[in-house]
Amino acid sequence: KERSQKFVFSEAINGNGNWLVTLCERSFKYDKLDDLKGKTIGIVSSTSVGEEFDAQANQLFKVEHDTGAGIARLQKLALKRVDALIWYGHIGNPKEIEESINKNYDIKKNGNDQLFCVISKPVSIVTNHFAMKIDPQRNQIIQRISAAIVKGRKDGSIPTLNLPNWYTTPFI
Repeated sequence: KERSQKFVFSEAINGNGNWLVTLCERSFKYDKLDDLKGKTIGIVSSTSVGEEFDAQANQLFKVEHDTGAGIARLQKLALKRVDALIWYGHIGNPKEIEESINKNYDIKKNGNDQLFCVISKPVSIVTNHFAMKIDPQRNQIIQRISAAIVKGRKDGSIPTLNLPNWYTTPFI
């Protein structure tokens, strides 16, 4: 909100979801932050998961700070030291993220069942934008960048964001 008073922003160039990863055997329903009440959630130290999540951290739910190393984070989850962890990934099909995690981080479970599940709704979505300090004489630059992004999405040279219907662009 403060930033919008100092900067002008382009259309979103890309976006990423903050997904909850659980052990499949200990997965839970997630639709809103209240569903995390009493849980311990692993996040990468010094990162933001979004204003709402950050405001409720260590109040509604406990936050366990992790390194950025995916394998170490997943091992912590496999050892049941956290109930879930936040996984920063593309917007789209959570099953693709789930398959990638289970394939690339080969932590074994008895049998052939997959160990990790990705909850179908991300905790938050972060969109990235170009920004410039507000300057009425130069704001047309951001307008031209936005127009190029829109044109690129129409002609296919820039991938679509595929934002879910429930997502509303935050006040930047």
